[in-house]
Amino acid sequence: MIYLDSALFEEALEAVKMGWVKGITTNPTLLKKSNLTSEETLKNLAKISPGELYYQLTSSDFKSMIKEGRKAFSIIGEKTVLKVPATLIGFQVVATLSKEINCSVTAIYSPAQAIIAQEAGAKYAIAY
Repeated sequence: MIYLDSALFEEALEAVKMGWVKGITTNPTLLKKSNLTSEETLKNLAKISPGELYYQLTSSDFKSMIKEGRKAFSIIGEKTVLKVPATLIGFQVVATLSKEINCSVTAIYSPAQAIIAQEAGAKYAIAY
């Protein structure tokens, strides 16, 4: 599957019209390039994405990451896939949120991290 890595609405709209984009991934750097707020950008991208829309958490403590993940889900809806870092706290966040929101663990550098991501409930493990 091919996912578009962008937060620019017009760019995403053109790519989706081509028919081969199956979903959209974003990150904080990409969201900053949008002329809209992050919330407006995510709402617009969710409307046009034919599949999953990835959102990368920016908080660094457990409570804030949980709150941010739930807020992203409230904006994006069922298409949400949270990108959570492969850290001790990140794995705890995935273990908590994966029951209600699809999660991916990003920055996987070892097979052990991939196994922990799976056991925590991540839908995807993104290896580097």
